[in-house]
Amino acid sequence: MYIHVGSHPYGTCDVVPELFYVATWFGHFDYIPVIPLQTNLVLGKTGNQYHVVKLPLSVKSILLAWSRVATFAGIITLGILGLIEYGDLHNPQDATLYWGSAALLGLLYAFLMIYPRKKMPSYERACQLAQFASLSETGWAALNVLYGRDPFDRPTPPSPV
Repeated sequence: MYIHVGSHPYGTCDVVPELFYVATWFGHFDYIPVIPLQTNLVLGKTGNQYHVVKLPLSVKSILLAWSRVATFAGIITLGILGLIEYGDLHNPQDATLYWGSAALLGLLYAFLMIYPRKKMPSYERACQLAQFASLSETGWAALNVLYGRDPFDRPTPPSPV
């Protein structure tokens, strides 16, 4: 039996297509994220090498990673319980309840896997991340075009009160 322990990025969120995204590196046990180590702004990947800028730990990214694991574990558990109810206890009504619950968790899992990667962050959040990334003028122009703004527009810092 082979057990894999290491670190890997999970909890992808705040995706700005073709520019960057936020992911948290977790210490994992058999690819199950256990301990959040560092949140990074991922600018790209070459082979197995990520090009990143360190960020403070992102609660959103951490909760996304753990909620994906929890829903997947729930699907497996409810599926097995349904098999036990149906096979050993000959109770198809309860088995159907378990399998239906597993199907609903499957929909939630699919949502958690797809939606955060497709939904772009607000323009303000994207600008914060772009400042961490030290985007070039071309990068800022691409960001503005993605958000339907003038390519030469730069966000103005908030004025002091």
